[in-house]
Amino acid sequence: MMRIRRTIVSSCVALFCGAASSQPFQPALYLPIAASVVRVEALLEGGRLSVGSGVTVAPAIVATNCHVVRDSGSIRVAGGGVMWEVDGEVGDARHDVCFLRVPGWSGHPVALAQADAPEVGATVVALGFTAGAPIKPRLGNVRALREIDGAQVIEADAQFNSGSSGGGLFDEDGTLVGLLTFRRRNSTTSFYALPVEWVRQGIPREDQWESVKPLEGAAPFWDGEGAAFLP
Repeated sequence: MMRIRRTIVSSCVALFCGAASSQPFQPALYLPIAASVVRVEALLEGGRLSVGSGVTVAPAIVATNCHVVRDSGSIRVAGGGVMWEVDGEVGDARHDVCFLRVPGWSGHPVALAQADAPEVGATVVALGFTAGAPIKPRLGNVRALREIDGAQVIEADAQFNSGSSGGGLFDEDGTLVGLLTFRRRNSTTSFYALPVEWVRQGIPREDQWESVKPLEGAAPFWDGEGAAFLP
């Protein structure tokens, strides 16, 4: 179950509103980082597409959410104005973290936070694709940390919608602290990111890659029966 480790009383709901920070928000900082965030397209049966986002976390390796790609046998990413085919995949269905191997993709890997979670109240920025629109940094604050399997899932009010799943949550220095994943139904303040710890520890070795195919395994931890969350 999800447990709140600590909460703050106030939250910042409006986009680009004032955050608890000693430095002013600088959107230009995130322009080069956005070039490392890709659009993920997973081809489903009947020609349908599942669309999400992904973050370059190592040379030619993109991290995304498994719920974006789990039912697909063919995946590609869009980056640098070009479509790139994915030829390998490793997934952790329960934690909803999937890694894609994308030969030829030369996007610069982002910096991964070494701390397990940002502090409650810290300023964070969400970067992901929404409904095909260009990436726009969305500012917020960490509202709570929720313990799952010994790691801290981040609840923040940096808003994102469908299409941003698998995108990145970054701190003020542009360091990746989590993967955008799900949000609470009918809420404008509760948006959740998977801990960077699961990304940092899960990057596959060369001998771990498997061919792209529909994934097996349980639904992600946040999508159980009666769940109050949306991807």
